[in-house]
Amino acid sequence: MKFLDNGISPSKFWLKAAKAIRTGTAKLVSNRNDTGVSEEIRAYAGQLTHFTTFLILQMQLNPTDFCKPVLYHKAAKLLSTANNETIITTTDNFQLVTIEA
Repeated sequence: MKFLDNGISPSKFWLKAAKAIRTGTAKLVSNRNDTGVSEEIRAYAGQLTHFTTFLILQMQLNPTDFCKPVLYHKAAKLLSTANNETIITTTDNFQLVTIEA
């Protein structure tokens, strides 16, 4: 679901994103804490065949949180407290969005 031209998220975007993360249908592309995440996203985006939304989330994690079920649960919970979204970039085949929780 592409964000609207005025930068506002489509109806129920965050509910659908949280559900995709919670159910494990969303794909984790990168889980880095440095600027290398941008190279990983660009490499992944270069192979896209359909429009995709990437979410960049900043999360406080413990070392034991780095397993998909825990990571996905915490990410989905974070989306439920999102206050503002920021579109970082958008192209014909992807958009990169972050939230302020």
